[in-house]
Amino acid sequence: MITEALIDEASFELLRRSMKEIPEDWEVAYRDAYKEETLEMRRAYDYMFAAMNNARREGLSICLDSGSICFYITLGTAAQIDPKINFWRALARSTMKATKDGILNPYTVDPLTRENTHTNVGVNMPSLEYNTVTEEECIEITSVLKGAGAELSGSRFRMMAAADGLLGIKRFVLDKVIHATRYGWSCPPNIYGIGVGGVMAIASRFAMMAATLRPYGSRHPMKKIAELEEELKENINSIGVGAMGNEGNITALDVHIEYSYGQSALLPVAIVSQCFVPHRATARICSDGAVEYHPYPKLWFTELRKTIPEFVRR
Repeated sequence: MITEALIDEASFELLRRSMKEIPEDWEVAYRDAYKEETLEMRRAYDYMFAAMNNARREGLSICLDSGSICFYITLGTAAQIDPKINFWRALARSTMKATKDGILNPYTVDPLTRENTHTNVGVNMPSLEYNTVTEEECIEITSVLKGAGAELSGSRFRMMAAADGLLGIKRFVLDKVIHATRYGWSCPPNIYGIGVGGVMAIASRFAMMAATLRPYGSRHPMKKIAELEEELKENINSIGVGAMGNEGNITALDVHIEYSYGQSALLPVAIVSQCFVPHRATARICSDGAVEYHPYPKLWFTELRKTIPEFVRR
C-alpha cells in the first residue's frame, strides 16, 4: 500500500534530484544544440557545461533558484493508497525538510506582505495538481521547481479575439520571444511551452505543462499541432540569439504546444519559458512499495491524450 511515509521519502528525493541533477532528455537537448551552434557560441556552452559538472562533483545545486515548488500527481485508479493519506501535508513536510537541509533556498514569500517563512511553505505552496489514469496500479509524482528568471522575462498571456486566428498566435509568440531575448530580458536557450484555447486558466495551465512536463523532442499526437511546434521552433531560432544572449543559432531548444477547444469568441494564448536549467524529477510509486525515479512523467498526459478523438488527430 502507498503510505504517507512513502510519499515523504520519495518526494524528498525528488526535490534533491530536481536541484542537483539534469534530466536525461535535457542532456540530449544540450548536445543537439551544441552541434548546431557556431564555434564561438560553443565556447559559451563549454563554460555552462563546466559549471554544471563542477556543481555535480561538489554535490551542489546546478542552479540556486529553487523557485516556486510545484508537484504534479497522477493517481492510478487501481493503486492501493492509504485512505488517510494527505498529499499536501506529506509534500509540504518534505519541502520544509529540504529547505532546512539547504537543498532548497527559502525564496517563497507572501505576495502581498513579502513575508518569508523561510520554509518554502505557505498558503497554496507547495502547489499541487492532480490527474488520474485508469487501471494503473501506481502513482506518479513530479516535482517542478519553477525559477523566477524565465517567468519574469519569458512567460506571457494574451486574450485575443477569434479573428486574430492562427496568424495572431504566431505573431504573439514571436513578438514575446523577440522582446525577451533580443532586449536582454531572457537568457536562452529555452524550451517554450504554449497553451492555446479554453479560457485564461486553461491556456496558462497547458503552457506550464507543455514547458515543464513534456520531454525534449516530444511531439503532439495531432499532426497540425506537431507541425506548428516545428514551425515555431524554426521561426524562433531564426531570431539569431544564442546562449547567454549572444549571437547564435539556437534560441529555442524546443517548442511544445498543448491546446483545448473553447468558446468561439475567445482565443486565449499563453507562453511559458523554461530556462536552460530545469528543476524536474519524477517518482513512480507502486502499491507494493516499489519506487522508481525518472527524468519526466510517463503518465501525466495519458488521459489527456484520450480526449483527442481519432477523427481530429489528423
